[in-house]
Amino acid sequence: LSDVDIVPYVGLKNADLMTAEIVERYPNGNFKVRGTKKIAYRGGYRLVTLLGIVRGTDINETNDTILSGKLY
Repeated sequence: LSDVDIVPYVGLKNADLMTAEIVERYPNGNFKVRGTKKIAYRGGYRLVTLLGIVRGTDINETNDTILSGKLY
């Protein structure tokens, strides 16, 4: 799956931000997060939703961000 690149098809750009919320906290310190972003697609708009798991230690404490490569 590392060779799959959906960026050209959904209109996301490198360094685009997506706001997400913590859905669940696990006893091991991991978090389930969900984010949604409205993107332009074929002359209209679509919502892209992301659901993933992130380690608490991977959250940048300065600005509460997570690099997409850290999501499971």
